[in-house]
Amino acid sequence: MTLLSILIAMGLFGVLLLGIMSAMTLMNKSERNFRQDSETTMLVENINAMLKDSTACVNTFAKPAGSEKNPNAAGVAFSPIMNKANVEAFKTGNTYGAGNVIKITQMKISNFTPANTAEGIADLDIEITKEGPQGIGPKVLKRQIKIFAILFDATGNGKIKFCQALGESQIWQYASNGTDIFYSGGKVGIGTNNPQKALHVIGTVNESIRVENTSNNARIEFKDSGTGANLPEIGSSANALTMYTGGGERLRIEVDGTVNVIGAFTAAAYGPPASDISKKKDIHTLESSLDNLSRIQGVSFLWKKKAELPFTQDTRKNFGFIAQEVEKVYPELVRGKEGNKTINFMGFTAILWEAVKELQQIFKTENEETKRRIQILEQQIEELKTEHRKQKTSK
Repeated sequence: MTLLSILIAMGLFGVLLLGIMSAMTLMNKSERNFRQDSETTMLVENINAMLKDSTACVNTFAKPAGSEKNPNAAGVAFSPIMNKANVEAFKTGNTYGAGNVIKITQMKISNFTPANTAEGIADLDIEITKEGPQGIGPKVLKRQIKIFAILFDATGNGKIKFCQALGESQIWQYASNGTDIFYSGGKVGIGTNNPQKALHVIGTVNESIRVENTSNNARIEFKDSGTGANLPEIGSSANALTMYTGGGERLRIEVDGTVNVIGAFTAAAYGPPASDISKKKDIHTLESSLDNLSRIQGVSFLWKKKAELPFTQDTRKNFGFIAQEVEKVYPELVRGKEGNKTINFMGFTAILWEAVKELQQIFKTENEETKRRIQILEQQIEELKTEHRKQKTSK
């Protein structure tokens, strides 16, 4: 082996070794960062749990007399946090966590928002610094706990006389897997600072919430206190709105407004469609309804099975019409494109009504004609009887 090849081999080995060392350093930083974030979460949870006890909260912010904190100030720094027994528990400048990897660098209370005179919510801001070698991510972490507070001053401008922690807010927390995040505080508002439900979204005109799935089948799942699979879902498929129960599609509203219901449909009560004459124009009485209906055939049929149309899995014999046949006679009653045509059966009501009236007119006309013929026959019979009597008398 030549000197040149030895030097080249040594150089490649050095590059490889440098890469391995860099990867190990990055892994160590990631592990340390995760540990520091986890310790921060645990620390804030412990502070929150302690201040949920109103005695500990009052010991921290309202005792001794004369040292009460004013949450209306721009930010009143304080330390330490006291426990229920009025013993120091957490203090600015102290390090915490396994290996003392984090330090509380500042605590302050501010932003009192009154809900009822002197009662309201204040912010407890906690600033935490990562100690030791810097991991990945920010060195300074900020957390916030909501505090329910009652002030001495009934106008809402005084100092705290009673308090109780409500939970961490503002900052999403990491789950134990290090990737998922969660929020365990109160309600979440988007576009509002006064959310009324778990998630409350307010937007301007034409703003909306988007749920998207790369497989073109986005869904929202619903779950009550029960358990089990195949939970109810609302979703989209090929831009159609779909509803699922029991693991199958039950309702589909197509882009053109066509509605498909898979399964039995029961309407216990529903609002009648608008029918006031003030809302209508170009009103014309239907004609030739009976003749038109005679051109439409009622049929029995079986569905051709298609995986994308769950209702076609029904193997029982069905009864109805063929949309293309109806369209030739009443195109206004047919909706949808070729291959997905549907019939507006409600529109048949007026047609059937007029067809019955036409039948009644036919029966009436035929009945009157029959009566006329009977009268003629009766008259002819009477004339024959009269003639017969005359002939008998002449003999």
